Amino acid sequence: AGELVLAGDDGVPQASFPLGECEGDCDSDQNCGLGLLCFQRSGTESVPGCTGTGQSGKDYCFRPLNPSLTYIAEDSTTLRNCQGDCDSDSHCDWGLNCFQRSGTEAVPGCSGTGISGKDYCYIPEAGELVLAGDDGVPQASFPLGECEGDCDSDQNCGLGLLCFQRSGTESVPGCTGTGQSGKDYCFRPLNPSLTYIAEDSTTLRNCQGDCDSDSHCDWGLNCFQRSGTEAVPGCSGTGISGKDYCYIPEAGELVLA
Repeated sequence: AGELVLAGDDGVPQASFPLGECEGDCDSDQNCGLGLLCFQRSGTESVPGCTGTGQSGKDYCFRPLNPSLTYIAEDSTTLRNCQGDCDSDSHCDWGLNCFQRSGTEAVPGCSGTGISGKDYCYIPEAGELVLAGDDGVPQASFPLGECEGDCDSDQNCGLGLLCFQRSGTESVPGCTGTGQSGKDYCFRPLNPSLTYIAEDSTTLRNCQGDCDSDSHCDWGLNCFQRSGTEAVPGCSGTGISGKDYCYIPEAGELVLA
């Protein structure tokens, strides 16, 4: 269980929102992260799943255990976890997908049967395509993780990931589901090829060169120095002889994150 902590208030600092589990101060569920709700307090009431008393009268985000299916309205938009009725993923909040039903099939992570034939939003499993943000909003979702969208370029994706461009519902390597048609998702390439960008470039991505020092690489990457065509960890190909390339360091290796 996490200890109650005041991470922000009224949207400040922006980087703290949406709030995580056992973090406050929230004014509504919308201030809380994926799958979390805002626990309203008048004093120092205990918050489910959290320890400590926190600040009196401050409200904190918590994770409900299998929340009940809740019908909000027909074809609602920006629905939260276990809320309906949705017709597509676009009706659900960032990071959620729409679970289509013909009757009262169980919705992953939710309790109850809900209304027969109504569809509800749910938290997808790891590896399932999900729309976590768009055009940099919400800021907390960027850079995007594996199988998350919508990305416009590789720069929108996290460390070691690339943006898979789609015109429809093409399969995304390493991910399941179809996602939203025309939306682009981040994926992890298997040993991406060494790519020469320019001499002494800055902010190079994984397996890109030429770098002269770690400062030429993106955050979380180091520069692999070569005298010839030595193999670069996690990359394929030989690249240009004598050119140095950025790579993802092993656990325990010093890196500027």
